[in-house]
Amino acid sequence: MTEGILLDLSRSGCKVRTSLNLRFTAGDTKLIIHFQLAEEKLQYEGSVRWGWMYGLGQYQYGVRLDLQEHEEEQLLRELEIWTSGRSAQGL
Repeated sequence: MTEGILLDLSRSGCKVRTSLNLRFTAGDTKLIIHFQLAEEKLQYEGSVRWGWMYGLGQYQYGVRLDLQEHEEEQLLRELEIWTSGRSAQGL
């Protein structure tokens, strides 16, 4: 387990930055991403699609999320709550 920064998120995937060097093979490296946007703690499985070194000791990866229908609905709800909260703050 390692920590990282969630840079981008959609229902099909995400982009993350971490100090973990996965030494991956595209599509063959599976991982589980844990994060919280709004109310619920989310946990989704995914596959690394691409990656590269980003600065000294940092790596950036594109991850395709392997979501079931109920997980996609959960993610969309959380994204709606998160974006409406940011809009209300004027961000």
